Amino acid sequence: LYYRHGGAADPSSASDPCMPQHIHLSQSSDLTQSQNNNGQYEIDMTVSFTLDYKMCSNAIPTVYYGQGMKNEGFAVQGDKKEQFNYSSPKVGGFFESNWIYHIVLPNLQGGRKRTWYNIQVVSVADDDNSITTTNQKSSNDLGSRGAWITVTNTIVGSVVDALKGMFYVVVNGSALLQNCLFSNCITTTSMVRRRRDLEGNSHNTVSTTATTTTTATMTFLTPPLPGEPTALALIGDLGQTENSTKTMYHIFRDALNPSIKKNPISLMLCAGDMAYADGDPQRWPSWFDLMEPLLRKLPLHVGAGNHEIECDNVTNDIFIQYEHYFRMPNRIGPAETKPITEDYRKTLWNGNCASPSAFQGTYNYGNAFYSFQHGLVHVIVLSSYSDTTVGSIQYQWFEYQLSKVFDRSKTPWLLVSFHTPFYTTFVGHNDEIEAVTMKESMEPLLVKYGVNLAVSGHDHAYMRTKSLAYGKVDPTGRSPIYLTVGAGGNREQHSRSYKNETHPEPWVAKRDRYEYGYGHFFAANATHAQLKWVRDGTTKLGIQDVVWLKNPHAPAS
Repeated sequence: LYYRHGGAADPSSASDPCMPQHIHLSQSSDLTQSQNNNGQYEIDMTVSFTLDYKMCSNAIPTVYYGQGMKNEGFAVQGDKKEQFNYSSPKVGGFFESNWIYHIVLPNLQGGRKRTWYNIQVVSVADDDNSITTTNQKSSNDLGSRGAWITVTNTIVGSVVDALKGMFYVVVNGSALLQNCLFSNCITTTSMVRRRRDLEGNSHNTVSTTATTTTTATMTFLTPPLPGEPTALALIGDLGQTENSTKTMYHIFRDALNPSIKKNPISLMLCAGDMAYADGDPQRWPSWFDLMEPLLRKLPLHVGAGNHEIECDNVTNDIFIQYEHYFRMPNRIGPAETKPITEDYRKTLWNGNCASPSAFQGTYNYGNAFYSFQHGLVHVIVLSSYSDTTVGSIQYQWFEYQLSKVFDRSKTPWLLVSFHTPFYTTFVGHNDEIEAVTMKESMEPLLVKYGVNLAVSGHDHAYMRTKSLAYGKVDPTGRSPIYLTVGAGGNREQHSRSYKNETHPEPWVAKRDRYEYGYGHFFAANATHAQLKWVRDGTTKLGIQDVVWLKNPHAPAS
């Protein structure tokens, strides 16, 4: 219903600035076999969210989570936060982001285990008019000498060290979990704090109000185990339009509908161009508002598109917002970028480098390129907007992943994603330098190591090629199939035409520039997978495409 009605921000978040917003999930690691829990597979997942920058600067959030009864679980405190400043080339002015948290939930049991979590934020405010002086000792004093300590409180329960030992806030975790099962809630705790001197005398009391803001309890499924059937949603160029919500509705239906008892979508992979902020920093929060009902339950992995470049109007720094809002799995290290030069900037669209289709800059590590395993599938995400030439950092890393890390006996299907397609049947992004350079250097690696599927966006349409190597159809079927899924719903509309309107190129299997939608990839086992184009159904001009793929590289049974 949320997406059918065009989407809207959660109204409950507006009642308290410390209510977590823009919640989204991602894998943090690969499944590994535990040495302590009877060899079961475990995985780390990341919960990301934001808190108001000005009102919640002293608040510390805690994620409560578990895989059993909702009052039996674990807690991870968010002691690391980040924030960025951005000078907008689009709307002008200076933007301060909210606090951004990426909290890892460790050692979860894999294999589609339902996992519950909620986020609790404790913020504390002193009543400046309540300070009094007393010289009595108190047997209830819990703190060390010279520190503020809690003497009275209205809620009794387990003691949580809320602000790094400065004082104690007493909350009843179990009650809060039960009270916030189905909706966000806010609990106010009043307390008196006293400071003790070195002789043990307490004086200088102050009344304090601790507000505990707790999200509704949310759930997600951990990734399927190696060898288990695996379903992925493949999408690109999503945006935040009515068409975007229709696409999200179909993914929501195929991932989270309770009627789907077997093999629901367990991950969404976006091949770049998410929010279409284009230098307007307010469009990232509005995109997360729109996407949160899905992304707080379905893990999202993303790649860098041209609309994520968004250089700063003053510093010329790049990928600032993309790097802060997302935390992708198995990161090599923090992003390494260099500002673009003013001379280069002058060559771009009106001097605006928010989203150039052709871009030359320095961007490595971070969320630029990464690799992870998910059920039967090994996914490698590359950056079209990093150096892709032979011998570059990204090239060497990619070759190492293919030759040393990828193990087809564990993950028989190999999927590689990058924004700019190597092959296109559409008019719009032909012969751009990123695609030409990347194809020249990296297509030999895709062919050599038997990539099953190469997924891209950029062209706002759908295309599936035949098995293809160096522009020619591979009759053996051992070369990659190239999939373009850049019709997620963005505001720039569809690709305007085909390069050849009457007859598609001989290597094109299916093409569609009339419908929005997403690609549904279902690996049934090591040898067979189904690929389906799920259309939004807004026109009768779109095409049907459902095909079963046979894995020519599947290991012998």
